[in-house]
Amino acid sequence: YERIYQMLVFFAQNPQTPQLEKERAKKAVENFSNSHIQTLDSYCGSVVRQAANRYGIRPNFTSGSADSGRTIKNLALPFLLQYRNDSAVLACTKPGKIQDTAEQLFAETILYYTSLADSDTFFEDALPKQKELIASEWNAVFEGTDSYGSLISNIADVYSQVPAAKKESAYCRALCSVFPFNTDEISGVFDRLPEEIHLTKENIEDEKVQKAVADFTAHYTKLNFSQTLSGYTKELRASVKSIRAVLNDKIIPLAAYISQYKTAQRMYVLLDQFLSQVNESKRRTGQLSFRDITELALRILNEQNDIRELEQNSYDRIMIDEFQDNNKKNRDLLFLLAGGKEKLFFVGDEKQSIYKFRGADVSVFKELQKDLNIEPLQMVFNYRSTQKLLEAFNQIFGGYVTDGSNWKKIPALSEEADAAPDSWVFPEKPENAFEASFTENNIARKNPALQNKNDENTDSKKNAPVH
Repeated sequence: YERIYQMLVFFAQNPQTPQLEKERAKKAVENFSNSHIQTLDSYCGSVVRQAANRYGIRPNFTSGSADSGRTIKNLALPFLLQYRNDSAVLACTKPGKIQDTAEQLFAETILYYTSLADSDTFFEDALPKQKELIASEWNAVFEGTDSYGSLISNIADVYSQVPAAKKESAYCRALCSVFPFNTDEISGVFDRLPEEIHLTKENIEDEKVQKAVADFTAHYTKLNFSQTLSGYTKELRASVKSIRAVLNDKIIPLAAYISQYKTAQRMYVLLDQFLSQVNESKRRTGQLSFRDITELALRILNEQNDIRELEQNSYDRIMIDEFQDNNKKNRDLLFLLAGGKEKLFFVGDEKQSIYKFRGADVSVFKELQKDLNIEPLQMVFNYRSTQKLLEAFNQIFGGYVTDGSNWKKIPALSEEADAAPDSWVFPEKPENAFEASFTENNIARKNPALQNKNDENTDSKKNAPVH
């Protein structure tokens, strides 16, 4: 509070502060006692404390402690030992590696993908949607102009052009173990191939359908023969490469899930049981993660009408700094606080996003313009960076170089760019041209030289575009 207050006073009293900025600073000083400044994590913590007893949580809980993660790992192995003979556990565990399964599958899944705000049926609730997505992705392989069937037709067309002498080669024999081109007319080959299977979220559980998917996949997995066998043609190997990409990137992974659906279904039950145990431990010990607190605060504001109304009425305006380091749930919480009123003001820089490891999603910041349906305000002056640092930003993020006095944009893919790869970095076109020539001893004073637009030697919007 003191640092921000003193900075506002500085702007309000400094005679070199432009008049408009000075009036704004004076107003901010006058109303400073009404302000409330804290991190979003701290704010979420205050919301959770208001409703802690309603959710069975100790009001004196701690947040962000490494103890929370250690506790989850300590609980995982004893839990899994109770189910060491379960079919799903046996299917997912290598001999002698049950501790690895406990830590990597159970503890890390709960730690990184769930929170205290989630229900005790979190994983089972996700299963219907997962089945729908798996079925959709599988069916998409066989639809459209680039369908699996069209890739097979392409191989048939290419094979028909292969010289007769090469059709007895090792490469063509391996190919014909998948597509019996050497025993049928090309047109009859398709009748002898496994039938394409259409999946739905209902029939994905059918054992007959699961077996058909497994047989289909096993047949085409034979396409993964060595591509260095003798007798290939360039065109034939290219067509095989195309179908193998679909086989290995889509069909085989999707088929693995489908064939092991019952294992996944049982594993989700076990994960839900472990999640319930972990969350009960969190409530009892009060050792919560930042994720727990943030997501629980959102749940509380959604479910507890009295707390939501109190919080919504507590703030006339809300400014959120460094929003590039937040995520969708943070965004939802802030929009909920706004209550449909225009009281939110976001500040951020997508190039400074550094908290992805804590769940930050910079795309949420980028989508604010669409969410709010307004044009963003650009911060066009840099008050604290030295010229050398700004030059580095120009070069790295804007593709500009300077000879010491003037800036020059190097076009992407130009001869000059190719000749000077160390100078030109990214071919981005900056959205705006920025000024950044300020004195280093007084952040409130813009460089008077900038006002002289006729002085070609000064850094101006024209020759000093800075992000």
